[in-house]
Amino acid sequence: MKMGNNKNVLVHCFEGKSRSTTVVLAYLILQKKFTLSEAWKLLKKVHPRTQPNNDFGRILLELDKKIHGKISMKWMNVDHLCGKNTGKSLFTGETVDDSKRGMKGKRSVV
Repeated sequence: MKMGNNKNVLVHCFEGKSRSTTVVLAYLILQKKFTLSEAWKLLKKVHPRTQPNNDFGRILLELDKKIHGKISMKWMNVDHLCGKNTGKSLFTGETVDDSKRGMKGKRSVV
């Protein structure tokens, strides 16, 4: 994503689909005055894996309403698709047990 003075900014999290995308969506809403719907469409175009979890989704919807006076889109409940905190990806469903590598929990491989 291009920022002021034509400089790029890398925003990343473990899988690059929930936390980091939530930060980018919130930035677009707060700083660039996009609606959530506009920000979502832009981000999905350049980063198709975008899928903030439901808790982040609720926060983004509240932010959309606070900034623009209404909610601009409906949120797709991802918890019912992959199970809350199961570590299953919406894309492959494959999980990796990170505890074998000294890390906590499981994560998805996409």
